[in-house]
Amino acid sequence: MATVKANKMIRPFRKVSQDNINAILKDIAEGAPRKHAAEANGISARHFHYLIAQGIVEMENGIFHTLQAHMVRSLRKIEMDEIKGCRNNIRENDNSHKGAQWTLEHVYWKWFGNNVEAKELAQQIEELRAEIKGSKANGEVDSSEAEENTEE
Repeated sequence: MATVKANKMIRPFRKVSQDNINAILKDIAEGAPRKHAAEANGISARHFHYLIAQGIVEMENGIFHTLQAHMVRSLRKIEMDEIKGCRNNIRENDNSHKGAQWTLEHVYWKWFGNNVEAKELAQQIEELRAEIKGSKANGEVDSSEAEENTEE
């Protein structure tokens, strides 16, 4: 029996090719939000999130040659370049750095924003809602629903 690592999807990823990933990464590098870049290239935002999670798990386990690991490394490089550019812009300009400051505070809020705890909690709630919605769409029943059905 094969073991499945944490966050490892049992079924293979579909609709994803190197061309899809390159197009998504290009759109993100040009300023598009992740969700819009993924959906414009035929991949749902949730599926894109799973690809990222899979790439991180694979890199943590020393697997760097997969499409998902390549995507995560490329995405981090794009983000790193943008952060470096914004920080350099802020350092070099006394008054005209507001756009770069806004980008850091709003796009990379986990590292540069105010109220990180509240924003992080809101993001976790949204992810939980999406997960619950996805599991109900797949016909899964949680234990409270199962207990209610047995009592009837």
